[in-house]
Amino acid sequence: MNRNGVTPLRWKVVAMALRAHPPGSIVCLRPARVEHPRDGGMTLAVGLPVGQRVDYQVDIGSGQMLRVAEFADHYEARLMPRAAADEFERLLRDTPGSSVVGMIAAGALLGLILGRSKESALTGAAIGGFAAIAGVQTTQVNDKK
Repeated sequence: MNRNGVTPLRWKVVAMALRAHPPGSIVCLRPARVEHPRDGGMTLAVGLPVGQRVDYQVDIGSGQMLRVAEFADHYEARLMPRAAADEFERLLRDTPGSSVVGMIAAGALLGLILGRSKESALTGAAIGGFAAIAGVQTTQVNDKK
């Protein structure tokens, strides 16, 4: 139960409700009404920055992923075909330059959100850049095998 004495919704219930709606539907939920995405078994995900703090995802079976974007005052949840998530990962793999730039930007954004300073944004950008370069090198080595 949350502090208001209400049992929060579980993400599995949200996913079932979304399945009853047309593809691409988005549901907005207040944090007090639903469990935290990590408590629902979600992992961090990479998404295009549109003002969210962070993205989460979980495979819900039947070739679908539940994607949740955390904003300052609400969550936005949607179902995505697993193939779309795989395509996004392939795109990052096939365009290493864009992947590095994207990871630097994502790291800077995450650093800024967590540290709320220019220095933390710079640190996040550096970590994102190093992680992206390591990922690109690993991908290139695996592709040569």
